[in-house]
Amino acid sequence: MGTTVYPGGEIFRVRLTTDECRYLQGLIHKGKVAAHKRLHAEILLTADISKLGEQWQDNPISEAFSLHT
Repeated sequence: MGTTVYPGGEIFRVRLTTDECRYLQGLIHKGKVAAHKRLHAEILLTADISKLGEQWQDNPISEAFSLHT
């Protein structure tokens, strides 16, 4: 859940605090935000493994946002 293992064996997990989630949700719902900032906020919220997060795996995230892993 929300875990990425890279060739070097590095593992990255996204675990956001309540304040971080609120901030990112604010970016998404704000009127004028740069597209790349909105995309990054959406990806982080989707990958978040905390109780508040959606806990998606990398492949579904990359498919949903048309990204390459």
